[in-house]
Amino acid sequence: VFFLDDLIDRGGTMKFAQDYALANGAAHVGGIVLVRKEQHPPVDVPIDPAHIGFDNMPNEWLLGMGMNGENESYRFAGFIAIAKQG
Repeated sequence: VFFLDDLIDRGGTMKFAQDYALANGAAHVGGIVLVRKEQHPPVDVPIDPAHIGFDNMPNEWLLGMGMNGENESYRFAGFIAIAKQG
């Protein structure tokens, strides 16, 4: 089983997906992600993604390419940007 996700920051979603798939009979679980953030503090991510589009992105709120801001804004933008604070 391979999971496709837009973002790994702390690894919680991938851990849940891995645990669920393995508990339901998957022999192998892997991941493909668009963005993997720097991890502060580092967290054990149970899946080391087979493919990563952009690695070690800043630990900031990201927008675009499936990642949304308030009211789903920027979700469908064709770029990735750091949200301006304030």
